[in-house]
Order: sequence, then C-alpha cells, then structure tokens
Amino acid sequence: MSEKTKILQIDDEEDVVRFTSQLLKGAGCYELQTAITGTEGLAAVREYRPDLVLLDIELPDMDGRDICRQIKADPELAGMLVVIMSGMWISAVDQNLGLRIGADGYIPRPVTKDDFLARIEAFARIARAERKVRDAKRLLEKLVQDRTAELSRKVAELNANIAQRQVLEEVLQKGNAFNQATLDSLSAHIAVIGLNGMMLATNEAWQRFARSNEGVCFNGSLEAANYVESCERAADAGDILAKAAMAGLKGVQGGAQPFFQFDYPIVSSSGKLWFTMRVTPLGDGSGAVVVAHENITARKLAEEELERHREQLEEIVKERTAELETKNQQLAGELVVRKRMEGELSRLNNELEMQVEERTHMLRQSEARFRTLVEQAPDALFVHDAEGNLLDANRRSCESLGYTKDEFMAMRMMDIEQAYGLENARKFWASLQPGQSVILNGIHRRKDGTNFPVEVSLGRSDIGGQPMYMAFARDVAARKQA
Repeated sequence: MSEKTKILQIDDEEDVVRFTSQLLKGAGCYELQTAITGTEGLAAVREYRPDLVLLDIELPDMDGRDICRQIKADPELAGMLVVIMSGMWISAVDQNLGLRIGADGYIPRPVTKDDFLARIEAFARIARAERKVRDAKRLLEKLVQDRTAELSRKVAELNANIAQRQVLEEVLQKGNAFNQATLDSLSAHIAVIGLNGMMLATNEAWQRFARSNEGVCFNGSLEAANYVESCERAADAGDILAKAAMAGLKGVQGGAQPFFQFDYPIVSSSGKLWFTMRVTPLGDGSGAVVVAHENITARKLAEEELERHREQLEEIVKERTAELETKNQQLAGELVVRKRMEGELSRLNNELEMQVEERTHMLRQSEARFRTLVEQAPDALFVHDAEGNLLDANRRSCESLGYTKDEFMAMRMMDIEQAYGLENARKFWASLQPGQSVILNGIHRRKDGTNFPVEVSLGRSDIGGQPMYMAFARDVAARKQA
C-alpha cells in the first residue's frame, strides 16, 4: 500500500473543517490533521511536517498569508506545498496576491466535492513527487558522504606510494576536473514539434545556433516552419542521420517508443561538432514532442583525451611492482562504483527535469486562467507604474473608452483620468502601502472626447521592488443620473 499524503488544515470554521475531513477520509489516501489558529498551525507544521497545508486567510490570531510567508521563508519548511482556501478572498487580485507571496495554489470557496478532491489530488501528486526528490537527494548525499569517506581513506593509503603513483593520481585528478568542466559548459538546444511537424516553440540556444549554422537539418529556426519537412528533405538527399532522427521522432509521436536518443556529428561554421538528440513526448495529449539537441563535443574530446591518458597509464602500470598492480585493481573497482553512482545521479536528474516540466506546465495553465478572469471582468482594468505609464488593460477598458490595447500601451493614466493632475496623483500613489486599496471617484475621457463619471477601486502591489497600481473602474453615469 502506498504511503498516505499528510495534510494539515489551518481553519477555524467548523463546517469547512468537517467538509474537508469527510471528503479526505472518504478518499482513503490522505492523513489529515487540523489547527484552528495561526499559532497552533505553525507549531503543527514544524511538528507534523505535512506534505500539503490547506490554509485559511481569516484566522482568530493572524492573517493566513503571514503564515504562508513564514513557511516559505524557512529553509526547512519551504518545500511544503501551501494551498490557500478562502470563501472571502476569492477575487482574481486576491488569488494573484496569494500566489505571489509564495502559495502553491488557491481554492476559492464554495467548491464542489468533485472539484475539491480533484484539486487536492493534483496537489498531492506534486507533493509526492517533491517528497521523492527530497528522499532521493538525501539518499544521494548519504552515498556521496560514505563514498567520500572511503575515498579519503584510500587517498591516505595511496599517499604512501612512490612518485610514479603520485603522477598517476595527478593525471586522474586532471581528467576528473576536465570532465566536470565539460559537464558545466553543456547547453541544450530545445524545440517543441507539433504532430504536423510544425515547430511550436524554440529556445534561445536553438535559435542562436541556427543563425550561425544555416542549412543544418537539426537546428532549424522558427522561420524554417516545418521541422519534419526539413529533416525529410535532408533524408531524401541521402543524409542517413536525418533519416535516423525522423524514424525516432515518428516512433515517439506514434507511441511506439517512450523516448528516442542518439549521438551524431555535424560540420558547422565552428568546425566538426558532436550532438546528442533526445525526443520525449510533450505529455499534453496533443502528440507534440520535445526535441533537445545538446552539444557533447567537449565530452567527445574529453573521451579522446582520457583514452590517451589511459594508454599512458598502461605503460606506467607495466613498470610497477605486484603491490602497485593490486592497488590499481582496487582503484579500478572504485571507478566502477563511481560510474554506477554517476548513472544513478543522471537518472535522478532526468526524473527531476520531467517533474519540473510538469510543474511549469501547471503554473502556465494557472496563469492563463487568471488572465481569462481579468479579460472577462465586467469593470475596466488598468495597470500602471508610479509615473502613470499604462502597462496593461483588459477587454472592458478597450470597449468603454474606444482605444485598442496597443494604443493604451503608448498612453499614460492622466490621458484618461480628468479629475486629477499628474503631480497630485503621483503624491497620492506614493502614499498607498503595498496591499492597500481605496475607492475613488473620477472622470474618464473616451477616445471620442466625451467624459463620464467612474468609481475606481485602486490598489498597490510591489513587484521586483517596483510599485505597480491596479485600478478597476466602473461606469456610474447611470447611477448618478438616477
């Protein structure tokens, strides 16, 4: 039986706690603890060490968002998932603020049973994945610690060897340093290829390499729109590497194989380079795949250099005594263990990359949902900086004032607001505190020159140390006429 996901709910509303407890216990795969105050909740977080914290904002003794900040600021607790549940603070602005202070998710109430359980299961999957990563990291650190202690003992023994053995150790240390430098300098070229072969996205490394190496099949840019057609043309022209790449890519797209990888050389403007190509499913059910080309030229050169070192070492070993040969055999065994450890580390790193991709995809979906809420808002929304420069506006803003969004981006707030001067507005904006919001009456001017009264809800948020102001404006002309 798999281990249950540990959940801590910090909420003083009995009905909410009862609702949560009944659903989670009925699911059978969760272990639930509760706390009714912020102080009790923080103590339970440190003692119980849950995988997931369900956190209310309105608590008897403190603001739930302050609890979230404290958890995320503690290095020992920062890995816990914190999900805010609120029936009052449920606007898009409130949810965005909760996510910016470090919350990993937001569940507005009321919520249906099915929706609640589906959200909890999604967060639980993330929590279980992060728990596995932490456990694997601790295991790896223990293995490295044990191995380091053992290697230290061996080094102490080898220090007593003759000068030739010291030369051998220096050569090996240089080889290890070269390998590490090679790994640190690797940079992957990544593209997302749709089911029809079109390139949906590329990263900067891909595009930069494409610009400096035109005509190479595997590094096409977005301008060479269809990646598959480009490779097919190369294959038809007799390029066996392109043919192999196409077979692997189609195998992954068609579901015949879970992934594809192979190494290949190319001749670029920089000379002969070696790359490894990896193809994995995007994972969104669309049939798209992620294609990564990683420059392994340094690794190939390192392998050649290591081979030369090996030949030199063989000559040295032939001149050594039987005792030294025994020590060399022990060292060879140690190298085998080291390679196994490196293989395990590589596997764990690959798992972590896949988990990060999944987490990034979920965050992008959440960001898209937030943008949809803003665009569908009934009131006009304006976002501006401390100088009044407009940074964003929603669909309702365009409809009410008659400007396009591009026109808004070249305007200042004072081009719209007629009730206040720029200097007075600057002073008022500066007086607002982060998180504070006020209600103002103003007069907005449309593109056609007509004015109308508005009621403005203005709030301030600091992002990256810079104040940003979000204003929701409602047309109150009809109300004033009444």
